[in-house]
Amino acid sequence: MSRHPRLIATATAALLALTTLPAAAEINHDLSGFGALGGALSDQDFIYQRHIDDNGTLNRDSVIGIQLDTRLTDAWGLTLQAKAAPSLHSDNAWEPTLTWAFLSWRPTNDWLLRAGRLRLPLLLYSANNDVGVSFDFARLPTEAYSLTPTPDVNGLFFSKTWLTDAWEWTLEGYVRAAHTDWRFYARDGLEPAFPPAASTRGWT
Repeated sequence: MSRHPRLIATATAALLALTTLPAAAEINHDLSGFGALGGALSDQDFIYQRHIDDNGTLNRDSVIGIQLDTRLTDAWGLTLQAKAAPSLHSDNAWEPTLTWAFLSWRPTNDWLLRAGRLRLPLLLYSANNDVGVSFDFARLPTEAYSLTPTPDVNGLFFSKTWLTDAWEWTLEGYVRAAHTDWRFYARDGLEPAFPPAASTRGWT
């Protein structure tokens, strides 16, 4: 599972919210899944995007996940999502992770407050960038999407909407924390442009 104990704490806190509901509250559950199995083969012998080379791979585009959406009351909701995909910490392993785990509160139709772990709405395909088959190109452009190495974060989020006859305006804000792993590739005989810090493990 994920190496971050805060994810487990986030999910636990969200589940504990169930115990605070009135006994007569009607709870609705919606369980869904998603997945993609994709192969990639390069005409070059070097490795591209961590996995793709001239031997072919299923690791670059394959993913499987499950999501539970729970309506606790008209105002309160709980979302949990887990997925299994190639690990971000290893080039040779798959890893299950808890990608979404947040409690949402909508006091009015104009306000939405969420707390927990979810994805930042920074990119055009942020909401569904795990399933590449939903797009008209083979895979999302890593050269652009890797600029945000930690799209899934832990924090507090708010959204306020204003409706007019012709427009819909939305203001979103968040306070968050995230963890990421950085990779630096080096070639034999060449000094790395960014030497590892003394506190890191060094080059492998």
